[in-house]
Amino acid sequence: MEPGFTPYRTSGSTGEPVTWWRGREQLAAEAELLAGLFADDPPDAIVTHAPEEHLFGQLMGVLVPRLLGVPAVRLQLLDGLPAGPVRPLVAAVPATWWALEHAGRALDGYERVTVVHSTAALPERAAAVCAAHPHLRLTELHGSTETGLIGVRRGGPDGGGAWRLAPDVRPAGPWNPGEETRLTVSGPRLARTEPDAPLPDAFVLDDLVVPVDSRAYRLVGRRTRLVKVNGRRVNADAVSNRLRAAAPGCRLSWTPVTDPLRGEWYEILVDGDATATARVARAVDTVLAPGERPRLVRPAVPGRRS
Repeated sequence: MEPGFTPYRTSGSTGEPVTWWRGREQLAAEAELLAGLFADDPPDAIVTHAPEEHLFGQLMGVLVPRLLGVPAVRLQLLDGLPAGPVRPLVAAVPATWWALEHAGRALDGYERVTVVHSTAALPERAAAVCAAHPHLRLTELHGSTETGLIGVRRGGPDGGGAWRLAPDVRPAGPWNPGEETRLTVSGPRLARTEPDAPLPDAFVLDDLVVPVDSRAYRLVGRRTRLVKVNGRRVNADAVSNRLRAAAPGCRLSWTPVTDPLRGEWYEILVDGDATATARVARAVDTVLAPGERPRLVRPAVPGRRS
């Protein structure tokens, strides 16, 4: 590994796996941006469920705690919340909301809880958790392995208003308020495909946005058929094609669904009898990795299409 660069590998669920390289200065700059969000009223500990080998986990579990001078507490999903902190910051993956919901009265023992949720859609239970615990503050981060942090919004699970671009991020494509466009950004923190490659001029994402003003936007969806299952990008069209190859003769489609634990998920719909549905279900277990499997394989509902 070349000094000064850290590799972050995509899952490969939306194509061939790609390793993206981020420089030490890029990571430091992003950590400073994130730490700055909480510098005026800092937490006394950061609790994280995000693995350190992922960019979000590295930033929120290692670099940001170091900048804020607070301990990092790394938990498994079924672990209870720590008893020591008074004002913890929770670096959340979608399944973290399940842990927060089941923490119950333990959440009320804190003076304040800040939850930082990264990129994936908020699970439905987030609204109930926030409503039940008024001292919980929510910050959402929008970004990717390829771009790092793009935008931030604060508010609540009802949407929290528009996203604001990070200070060092600039729109690099069409940006007309009120007009839907594919999000294209430039800035000094874009990742490289090789350590010695030049910094990319811009990166085109699959996200569709509607600009609100020169520095704000609303997310409206994705250009491609992607779902993000607990933070892992899955191309459900590609998955469907693999299942068709593994279960020849079976007619199937897919539909995106919301999920109280993962935020986003999808289901496979089979046009046929119980035998065809069972064949596709067996193919799921054979050809798909656990992290990309659908929530359910079921007969298609007449008249419903994905």
